[in-house]
Amino acid sequence: MIKKKYVKVHPNSIKNLRMITSPEMARELQKNSVESRKRNTEAIRVLTEEFQCSAEAVKKVLSQVDIKAIDVLKMSMMHALNQDNFEDAARYAKEIAEFEMPKLARLEQTNISKVEDLSDEELKKILKEEGIE
Repeated sequence: MIKKKYVKVHPNSIKNLRMITSPEMARELQKNSVESRKRNTEAIRVLTEEFQCSAEAVKKVLSQVDIKAIDVLKMSMMHALNQDNFEDAARYAKEIAEFEMPKLARLEQTNISKVEDLSDEELKKILKEEGIE
């Protein structure tokens, strides 16, 4: 027995499928489509102009202000904290810490794993430091 899979159809999807029953109806639908495209094109043009104006304003402000990367990180961290986005705030804080406190020079550490490699004086010194005599 073969089971058929039924796909749920959104109720609005059927409403959008209308039969075009007359040339007048087709012309009306075409007219609505053209008007909608014109409105969308105009909205895109207006948004593009606004974006270009705001981008120019930002460039102008940034050219007049001496802003550094650390300042942007601090502002971003404060913005994230104001939005209760603690993960981003922690990430920004980590980056700020690297700017403000560079990593210290690492100490070279040599470990001797075999007791046979130690001299008698070194062995006595280690025993004395550990409190074993």
